[in-house]
Amino acid sequence: MKASLGVLSICILLAGFGAVAQEPAHVPFAELERQVKKQDGGWNGDKSVLSAVFDKERRQLGDRFEFELLKYIAGDAEKHYWISSFLEEPVNGSKPLPYLSLLVMQQGLSLLRDKTDEESVGRSLSFGVLAAVLSQKLGFRDLASSYKNEAERLLSRDPDLHAYFPAISEGETKIYEALPSRVKSVRSSVPNDNSADRPKTRVSAGVLNGKATSLPIPTYPISARDVSGEVVVSIVFDESGKVIWAHAVSGHPLLQKAAEDAAHKALFPPFTLAGC
Repeated sequence: MKASLGVLSICILLAGFGAVAQEPAHVPFAELERQVKKQDGGWNGDKSVLSAVFDKERRQLGDRFEFELLKYIAGDAEKHYWISSFLEEPVNGSKPLPYLSLLVMQQGLSLLRDKTDEESVGRSLSFGVLAAVLSQKLGFRDLASSYKNEAERLLSRDPDLHAYFPAISEGETKIYEALPSRVKSVRSSVPNDNSADRPKTRVSAGVLNGKATSLPIPTYPISARDVSGEVVVSIVFDESGKVIWAHAVSGHPLLQKAAEDAAHKALFPPFTLAGC
């Protein structure tokens, strides 16, 4: 009887050791990938959530972070685009990594260099504008001008690419506009806000600002607590004064969604275009 109990005890211990050995190893950025797939719109989903998950991964990887990051985003221009913003404006008090962000932008542009479809060219424009602004911030004026030249060249060849001009803050807009360029600008600082889902009937935003009967204050996410600046929202409302469409056309990315949500709740007095 005692011998049998001894054998049983050994088997239990061995089973325990086997269970520990089978625990899965940490896969870098697996949780971020899971969150992207979980979000409505993928990378276009809730940036505060994705940025927080990314920051947690950065802390966990430590010295291996840059190596694992470049391996994770390799060959995927969309990952380069969003990851560069997480690096430049991290959450939870992490230190910004602007030089690494610029490197990621440069790699993203390289991936898109030979592509001719509209989405890829539009993404190249977005990268170019952001890289121009960041390069200037880092003191690389000649590099910043070269990025602006390329961005403006794309716009001069196809004005419809205005829709891909990235939403940047007022301060960043001033930086971009002040950069010298060999290409004559064919656009204003505020991107063209034409969208496929915008109703055709619209009224100038300049007329609407002072006529709202109810203009809710936006509820900004915690991740935007240290962000400031103006957000311009283009809206369309029906004859009753109810907003039926709202789209942010400029301003900091972390502020845009809240501004759009607030604009959707705004009310205006019923009036016709002739009465504006």
